Amino acid sequence: MAKLRQRVTSPVSGRYSALRRSTQEALQLSLPNFEDSVTAAAAQQTGCDFIITRDLKGFRGSPIRSLTPEAALPLLGNS
Repeated sequence: MAKLRQRVTSPVSGRYSALRRSTQEALQLSLPNFEDSVTAAAAQQTGCDFIITRDLKGFRGSPIRSLTPEAALPLLGNS
């Protein structure tokens, strides 16, 4: 039973750990909106090249480059 419980809770614990790390890093960013800070921190942790958003102003100062959907579309190719 202990092994079953460990398998069930381990993935959840990992998600909370990543969320905690993103939240801590977001608090260090100076973006105007906390939710945008969390998005930027998570994008940085996962190695994203850019954030696609309609709110470029919200990501000024982000460690990850932000692009509008129209600007990002040519970079994503014709798939």
